[in-house]
Amino acid sequence: MLATPKRKWAELQDGSDLPFDLNVAMSTVRASPEMMSVVDLFGIPQLYTKSLDEIRGGKDYYESIVHAIVSQQIADAAARTMYSNVEKLCAPKGITPSRILDIVGFCGKDGDSLKKRDEVKAVCKKFEPTRKAAGLSEAKLVAMVGVAAKWGELEEELERDPINEVTLREKLLAINGVGAWTVDMLMLFKFRLADVWPVGDLAFRGGLATTFDLKKELNNKNANDLESMNEIGMRFKGFRSVVAVLMYRVYDASKAASKTNSPKKKKKKTT
Repeated sequence: MLATPKRKWAELQDGSDLPFDLNVAMSTVRASPEMMSVVDLFGIPQLYTKSLDEIRGGKDYYESIVHAIVSQQIADAAARTMYSNVEKLCAPKGITPSRILDIVGFCGKDGDSLKKRDEVKAVCKKFEPTRKAAGLSEAKLVAMVGVAAKWGELEEELERDPINEVTLREKLLAINGVGAWTVDMLMLFKFRLADVWPVGDLAFRGGLATTFDLKKELNNKNANDLESMNEIGMRFKGFRSVVAVLMYRVYDASKAASKTNSPKKKKKKTT
């Protein structure tokens, strides 16, 4: 379990550019016996104390989605290199839906009609030499082009106030190459939506297991594990994102503690 809290939770700051009431969210989360010590220990997640522009690093919605696609299932350093390569490909206009479609040979009305998976894959096949030079897998390029092709309807969903999380998730998951993990990370960390519960993420599951005293190796493919995780999530329905973000802090702290406490291996003397 976590160490004894070092500080007490205090009333929150503004949080006015969030799509939910941060004070209500944190109060609701902290009312849980298991989450009280977590909130007291870690306080308000930085994700919610910075401006949305800071969180996205100046990226707009489409750039944020491309960044998430590029980052999927690869190390951070590799993701940074790959995203930099995409930026170079799109220069000087920048990473935009029209620029991506233009690069692979489609733009304007042709791009708008590029909806079917086979059509997207066929277009990306023509772009193969440049794709390989940029270090992009076919799946990642297919996803980027697929999002660009459907950008009109996606942008419409993203501009709604409030954003309909269910509808947006459905539209993103319908795009070839965009998986549940990518959508969860976007909604949680880039769009800062209120009710994301990323059971497909290893670090999230690790934090959940520590906080709620569950078995260590939770598996989202296991029906019993999934039921346990979702039951916990329902206790925080409406503000599950806040719990999820804190679970990453718990996971990192637990890993750091286990490294500190693990016995050092003695070096064998050489003769």
